[in-house]
Amino acid sequence: MRAKKDGSGMTRLYAPPSGFTTRLVLDEEFVYFTERDGSKRSLMKMKKIGVWLIKIAPSINTVFDIGVDSEFVYYFDDENSSGGDITLRKVAKAGAGGTPITLDSGSGGWVGSLAVGQHVLFFQGISQIYSLAK
Repeated sequence: MRAKKDGSGMTRLYAPPSGFTTRLVLDEEFVYFTERDGSKRSLMKMKKIGVWLIKIAPSINTVFDIGVDSEFVYYFDDENSSGGDITLRKVAKAGAGGTPITLDSGSGGWVGSLAVGQHVLFFQGISQIYSLAK
């Protein structure tokens, strides 16, 4: 849904066929969110005005945050992982995203928030804060 800041003029932008979305993040032009796609969750992008919906990554772990910068969307994925491993990936914001790029992977353990800095990504473990060059 979209509404004016005073709450008036509510408009439906998108109703997912699966019935729900999760993990919403914005940039100047687009809304990025996850949507159920069969047994998986996909990373989607939609113009803020409610048109041009497209899948930019085929699999995403919806437990963790999504981050954006001027060129990429950053997210965690557990596709093709075994034994509780998790993968930190990025996908281009332009067009349909392209092939996701793996930045790091390992034991998921407890991973929390994801923050995007100018040159570094930050995320938290249960008792530590990690950083990784973008």
